[in-house]
Formats: sequence, structure tokens, C-alpha cells
Amino acid sequence: LEGYLVGVMETSTDPFAPSFSSPFSTNSNVLLADSPSETNISNCLIVQLPYGDIRTAVNLKDKAVNLGKQIKLRGNLLAYFSSPGMKDTDGYWLDGNGINPGTQTDPFFEENFTSTLGSFTAHNVLGSQIWRWGTFDNGCAVISGLEGGSNYANEDWLVSPEVDLTSRVNVNLTIREAINFITSYDDMKVLVSSNFDGVSLPSESGDWTEFSGFSRPTGNSWNFSESGYIDISQYDGQKIHIGLRYTSSTTKSATWEVSKVKLTELTDK
Repeated sequence: LEGYLVGVMETSTDPFAPSFSSPFSTNSNVLLADSPSETNISNCLIVQLPYGDIRTAVNLKDKAVNLGKQIKLRGNLLAYFSSPGMKDTDGYWLDGNGINPGTQTDPFFEENFTSTLGSFTAHNVLGSQIWRWGTFDNGCAVISGLEGGSNYANEDWLVSPEVDLTSRVNVNLTIREAINFITSYDDMKVLVSSNFDGVSLPSESGDWTEFSGFSRPTGNSWNFSESGYIDISQYDGQKIHIGLRYTSSTTKSATWEVSKVKLTELTDK
């Protein structure tokens, strides 16, 4: 698609709201329109910016100079923020520079939680509430700190088996999730480690890198949505674990459901 960068959908406000003038506080999406002066959200397409080089080059929070510029973007036309949008953005062309999009291979690692927690292991650090299996979205992993009408303090991890990326390049992670009664996305973190021992509590073993800024559910429904491609190519050639870390307190607790975790390679990048 080709158009003009006219603003962002701010996710730091409640409810989320479009913004057409700098400074901006959200770097995970942009608004694309046919006119550089457009200020009507109904005439805009909301474009997801994946974590990595595309976001760095295009986002208006850090690159306000891009406001009003013409750009070409490639991705999949999908609903985003319950509006017309583009996700899985894998290419752009701006100011004579860009990324030539490649092709995603079939997943080389995938967990769909169809009947159990599958290959993932639940680690309970704090509290009595734990990761369990649920039937939603054809099977998923579920965690909530709410039980019997009361909130409880918890820290729980769901960790993948070791995944060998020795021969892999341009690796991307995708998750499919639903969040309700949202507290903060900080309570539902997606992390990767290359030195977790696979045995100890993940809170005590390994250096974990958090990945954020990807597309996530609004947090107030049971609707599942996909993250789009999360660039974890910094771990190419290593052996990794993927960690899903949930926390809650005695005053607040969200429900987090995850129905898919997969890894793919981006070829011809």
C-alpha cells in the first residue's frame, strides 16, 4: 500500500485514541491516509509496526520528521483496533530506503495447546493460582490471579522447551492470545532467554529479554488476536527458551489466555 503518514493510534490513553500531531507517545503503529493533511480516523488505515528495523525507521514517536511523508508498506490487510488495518508488516520504502520483504517459511516450532500445556512447562514462583489448560480457541493455556471472587498475588511462568536456532536465520516469534480484565501489559510479559538452564525457576536462572510493542488484545474481552511477527533474530544461531510471565496482586488480576506460540524464518530478506 502507498499513502501518507498522518498520525498514530495512541495506546497510552484510555480508551485508545487517534493523534494527528506530534509529540506522539506510541511507536507500535502509524495511521496511513491518501492525503498528508488527513485528520479523520475514518479515512485512515491503522498499520502495525513490528518490533525491529521497520518500527525503528518508520514510527512517529521517535521519527516525528516522518509525519506527512509518503511511504510504501507491505503486510496483510486485517482488522486492527477493530478497524480497517494492516498487520504482519514486513516491508517499507521511505525516503529512498527500505526493507525488501521476504517470505515466511512454515513454522519450525509450534505449540497450539490443543489438549494440554503441551511441550511447555509451568513454573510457580508465587501464589496458588497456576497455568492450566483451557478449551477456548480450540485449546489454550490460561492463567488468572482471581479465584472465588478474590484477587491473589502471583508470579507464574510458562516456558517452552529448548529450541535450537543453530541453523536458523531471521527468526520471528508469533503468539495468539486473549486478555480480559487487563491490569497492565507489564503483568503479561513475553520473554526469551539463551542461557536458562531448563530446570530451575526462570525467575532465578537465565537472562531474559522482554519483547514488547507488538500487537496485543485491547484487554477487555475474550477475543483472541495474533501478535504479528516479533523479530527475535538477535538469537539466530543460539539455543533459546520462550517464557510467558504472568503476575497479579491482591488488588488486581487479569486473565491471560495463550492459544498459539510459533517460530518461523523470514527468507530472502
